[in-house]
Amino acid sequence: MDEKRLTIQQKLYALTLCAIVFMMVYNFAAWYVSKLTEVPSFVFDFEKYIPFISWSIIPYMTSGIFFCLVFFSVRIKNS
Repeated sequence: MDEKRLTIQQKLYALTLCAIVFMMVYNFAAWYVSKLTEVPSFVFDFEKYIPFISWSIIPYMTSGIFFCLVFFSVRIKNS
């Protein structure tokens, strides 16, 4: 199979573009919710019994690294 190899510059451009769009959407959503007087939410009954595990924050904190790495590990196949 033929694979198209993107240059580092193209990968950085894609990463930058996606990061900017993500930050704009994320910050707009946070700003919008902060302006609401009441934020509706719901919780399933079983969620009340899930314990908090402090080390589980580590995968959450590393998600940004994986967001960036995916742009450098994926190859595009020509069809």
